[in-house]
Amino acid sequence: MLLIVWHQSGLWVLGGFAICRLPEFALGMSLAMWHTQSTARVEWLLLRGAGLVLGLILYPAALQLYGGLVEYIFVDFATGTCCMLEIVGIAGIILLFKEPAKLFGLVGFYSYGLYLIHQPYVIWLGLRIRELPIWMFLLICIPTLAVLSAWGMLLEKATNMLVNKLTSFRKPAHA
Repeated sequence: MLLIVWHQSGLWVLGGFAICRLPEFALGMSLAMWHTQSTARVEWLLLRGAGLVLGLILYPAALQLYGGLVEYIFVDFATGTCCMLEIVGIAGIILLFKEPAKLFGLVGFYSYGLYLIHQPYVIWLGLRIRELPIWMFLLICIPTLAVLSAWGMLLEKATNMLVNKLTSFRKPAHA
């Protein structure tokens, strides 16, 4: 019998295997359900600074999960939750300024496609260019971000078109 050892990295397993994002998805869905029942309370928590402060306080604790083998399983969920609290808190601050809010809204409109495709490519590229000088790093990263953004936009538009076509077949015809 021959034993073949496949080397793996937590960077690829946690980021490249989508099921590991299920707890974050479940948290988002739970927050959305809570939002439908108590809009003012959720928006106060997330957009008025309480969530931002909570995320800042909890993030160092979340990083401690890197220390053990069992705790490592929860590090992505914990740090992802803290980052979500930070991002939503910052979004609440941005909402106070109309022009930047419009720009960030436009970027956010297309960001989901980029979110879906970026991680494996960014990890792969990052491992290869981390030793380069900063000027070369920027020369590589800026076009890469532009290409990934364009690809994410195309992916999202194509997916939306497909979903719209499929759902239009299911709509009953009105006589």
